[in-house]
Formats: sequence, C-alpha cells, structure tokens
Amino acid sequence: MGISNYNSLQATIQKRFTSGFEFNFNYTWSHFLDYQDSSGWGSREGYQPVQNMYKPAANYGPSNFDIRNMLKGTVVYQLPLGKGQRFLNNNIILDDLIGGWQTSATVNLQSGNPFTVTTAQYNTSYNQSGEYSQYPNTIADPHSGPHGTIKEWFNNAAFAVPAPATYGNTHRNSLYGPDLNDVNFSLGKNFLLWPARGLALQIRADATNVLNHPSFAQPNTNIGPGYISNITGVTVGGRAMQLYGRISF
Repeated sequence: MGISNYNSLQATIQKRFTSGFEFNFNYTWSHFLDYQDSSGWGSREGYQPVQNMYKPAANYGPSNFDIRNMLKGTVVYQLPLGKGQRFLNNNIILDDLIGGWQTSATVNLQSGNPFTVTTAQYNTSYNQSGEYSQYPNTIADPHSGPHGTIKEWFNNAAFAVPAPATYGNTHRNSLYGPDLNDVNFSLGKNFLLWPARGLALQIRADATNVLNHPSFAQPNTNIGPGYISNITGVTVGGRAMQLYGRISF
C-alpha cells in the first residue's frame, strides 16, 4: 500500500488565431509527494532507493516527478506583409520577396527534479539489498559553501555515513537538481506556385534549443571519500537546425 498527494495551482493565458497571431501559455505551481514512484526494476522512472524495507512510510517525500514550477507555451505569428495581408499586398515582386513568412516557437521552462543523497559506503548491519541505498546523516546545510555549479552541485561535507546499526536521517528526494530551459524556433515562407490548382511550396528552417542553453542532468548523488556532486551530462542537447521544403497540392 502506498500514498501519493498532489496539489497544484494552474493558470492558462491564450489568444486564438486572429490577425495572423496566436499564443497559448500554461503555468503550473505544484507539489507531489509519495512513497515511491514505480518499481525499482531497472531504475525505471528514476532511481528508487529504499532505506528500510520494513518501514516504507519513512520514504514519504517529494516524488521523482515533483517539479515545483513549470511554464510551457507556443506562439505562432504570420508577418502582415504580402498578398492577403495588411501591408504591401498589391505588388507581385514584393509578395515574392517578403510575403508569406511565418514564425513559430515553443517554450519549456521548469524547475529541477528532486534526488536522494545516498552513501557510497553502506552500513553492513542494515544493508538489505546489496546496493548503495542507505541514506546518510545530514550534519550541515547542503547548500552552504560553494555549490550550484556543475563541478559541485551541493556540499558533500554536509553529509556523513551513519554509525553502525543505525539509519541515516536524510530524507528521500530532499535536494533538487538543475532547471530545464528549452526554446524551439521555426521560420518559414509559403510560395503559391499555381494558385488556380492550389500548388504551393513551403521552405522552412527549424531550430531546437535555439538559444543553445545547456540543461544539465542530475549530479552524482553518492557521498563518501573520493565522491563529489559533479554533473557530467545534459537533459537537452545543444542547438540543432534543419532546413527543408514541402510541396502541397
């Protein structure tokens, strides 16, 4: 038996497509608590450490999916130039050059996911799975001193291995990882090749992570001699671009 608890405030602002412009943005402020997110088999849905198999309620805390703040949105804008638009709509040459352009973008901004600090040296008196799943003792503020960088996300010295035959007092998913920022952008132009037959050509350029902003993965969560809370990966790759054309009829 398990317990989960989710509460949120959700807000939406939207403009329907008029005058060549539309947008839709959604914001969520939430908190998600549970015992465990899924089976620990294969570490699916994130790492699932359990310190005391006989007391699962002690694992109650933020879910692996506890993203406290999230903003997502889309924007589409048709430039008001060329045939059928408000400006420069009666010149064939200008229409070929500056008419039919459209831009769009998607935005995904969210705070980081939580993670659990565990010991690299488990206590053999209470080791139940043969894995490093024991929680350490919190002896200082994990955010004290240099922290918040990919070289050291939290203060490892704020944790210590519990004494023999004792459990650590650190809570599951008590720290949070890096934020995620991802903006995608598209720019395209439509050409009417044969209006009477509905023949059209679209040329478009797309860019994922157009700002080339790094969104880092979770840090190393083990504490102990030789370990440091560094980050060695990303969740969103670098900027990628593509150019393609499409003929419709």
